[in-house]
Amino acid sequence: MTVQDFLQAIRAIEAENPRYQLGGDGSNGTCDCIGLIIGAVRRCGLRWPGIHGSNWTARNLTANLSPISGVDSLRVGDLVYKTRRPGQKGYDLPSRYDKDPDRLDYYHVGVVRSVSPLRIVNCTTPGIRVDTTLSGWSYKGWLTLIDGSPSPAPVEPLPTLRPGDQGETVRMAQQLLMDVGYDLPRYGADGSFGAETERAVRQFQADRGLRVDGVIGPATWTALLNSQNAPLWRVTIQHLTEEAAREIISRYGGVMEQMV
Repeated sequence: MTVQDFLQAIRAIEAENPRYQLGGDGSNGTCDCIGLIIGAVRRCGLRWPGIHGSNWTARNLTANLSPISGVDSLRVGDLVYKTRRPGQKGYDLPSRYDKDPDRLDYYHVGVVRSVSPLRIVNCTTPGIRVDTTLSGWSYKGWLTLIDGSPSPAPVEPLPTLRPGDQGETVRMAQQLLMDVGYDLPRYGADGSFGAETERAVRQFQADRGLRVDGVIGPATWTALLNSQNAPLWRVTIQHLTEEAAREIISRYGGVMEQMV
């Protein structure tokens, strides 16, 4: 992905004017701050390799992360962050970073579309906005998925999730499930791994030929992340002969939903 491709995808999402909603990536008329970056990456044909979160992105996919000394220290395509320090009002660093020596909460992210004049595209309530000053923006860096970037920092492994777990990573998994067609109609991505989420996980595992245990371990995480650009469509085919049904199953094993 070139920086030009990335910025073109950012402009495309900006032109669609999605409304702000947590977990959105511009693909369904909604977006949040990190969703703007994730959506652009996906539109460039790449898979997003981790968590839907600005803190995760700052720590794992941002090279040369450093304080902004002024507009002249920025370049087109930079990711820029708003941060809070421990003790500041609104500081809410997720617990997954309890052992991280970097105690900053990178709570909001945008993209530098232009330096002169300054234009920082970001998504916040009620939707896409373009900032023309550095007010609030304090850190910058380069998305490591862009061609020619420094190598990405090691990505922390995703934890195994089980019924009863709660938190940001559960919410991420729920959003991934919904993104590929496994609805959670009662609770949605609420960050709580309950019976509704377990049923969706089991169905996803069955459809993907994985071990059906309702637990999101390494294999299920990999399948979920690799499914983001290939939503599963459920289709019922009626009145097939047994021979035709066996032919379909042999070609598309694991995708047959039901046979009447």
